[in-house]
Amino acid sequence: VSDKIGLIRNLMARVDRILIGGAMAYTFLKTLGVSTGDSRVEADLLDTARALLDEAKSHKVPLVLPTDHRIRLAANATIVTTPGVEIPAGGAGLDIGPSTMRTFSSDLAGARTVLWNGPVGLFEEPPFDEGSRAVAKAIVDSKAREVHRGIWVSPLLGSREFLSSEKDASLGMTDGHSPSSDRAGS
Repeated sequence: VSDKIGLIRNLMARVDRILIGGAMAYTFLKTLGVSTGDSRVEADLLDTARALLDEAKSHKVPLVLPTDHRIRLAANATIVTTPGVEIPAGGAGLDIGPSTMRTFSSDLAGARTVLWNGPVGLFEEPPFDEGSRAVAKAIVDSKAREVHRGIWVSPLLGSREFLSSEKDASLGMTDGHSPSSDRAGS
């Protein structure tokens, strides 16, 4: 969350929605009172996450968070998908679940411009790459003509031609610079 605060704040006035996955989602979920088990939570930023949720609400911008997760249970390293948003004690969220993949894919389908800052799971370690691959497929299949992407996600998007930026997509946006289109989409 700490390195994305400026990005999220600057996007709120420009976008239709903000989809949050990956490790930063767990801080937002914890702020909402959701059990996050042993998932990475930036406890010192819970108030900041609450403020960002409130700002999104005041801008009427949905801040879309995972509704299910792929987790690893500490006791026996078993990988399971949660049936809902709650993560049990001893479980660490490492990817978005199938329901969230469908939601994110649906939200991306009509986007004209996408800023994808980073993966939505521990994509270097299968099967926790499935969420990021689903998001990449949704972007490639979408109507988006412009994709600003962070360097971590470029390989996931394959060879589809976009009007795009391959540098760290968040750098200009955190300074308040907008992408070259008139909307900074999903």
